[in-house]
Amino acid sequence: MRAASEADTKTAKAPTRTVLDTIERIGNSVPHPVVIFLLLIAIAVIASHLPYLLDASVSYQVINPATHGAETVTTRANSLLIWSSRRQSRRGRSLHRYSCRYSCSWPSIPRRCWAAYRVGDGPINSITPLNPYFALVVGFAQKYDRDAGVGTVVALMLPYVVWMFAVWIVLFIAWYLLGVPWGV
Repeated sequence: MRAASEADTKTAKAPTRTVLDTIERIGNSVPHPVVIFLLLIAIAVIASHLPYLLDASVSYQVINPATHGAETVTTRANSLLIWSSRRQSRRGRSLHRYSCRYSCSWPSIPRRCWAAYRVGDGPINSITPLNPYFALVVGFAQKYDRDAGVGTVVALMLPYVVWMFAVWIVLFIAWYLLGVPWGV
């Protein structure tokens, strides 16, 4: 009698358990997060070289703080593979700081939009393999379960992510309806 009831519970899984098992199986077939990180670095380095080879440039306007007038600035694409290009980008760093400080300053973007972005971005950071600590979490999981991988961690964290999304959205709506200031 007991063996029959155990067999019934094994065959009749909850739909959420089936979904989480599928996520775990697919995720465990993904390479280790460190390998993913190194591959993405290589792709970024190679992708930076393509616009350099095509001699691509971008023109944009910045506000000069001394004259309060708009100036057009043109920037050429640099490559991460060429040493002179990296040296040139270091020399041009002050121009980058200047343009970012005056063309896209923080107060110009509504704080409510930033809060909405953080509500959407924050919970998912705990399960993305691009999280710098994700490899460490996978390593800790493998300490207790040798078969644990990316999929195991994602499947374990997914219910928490769903709850965090729900709670953060409720908090965001309550904050908006109560008219509480969005920042200091």
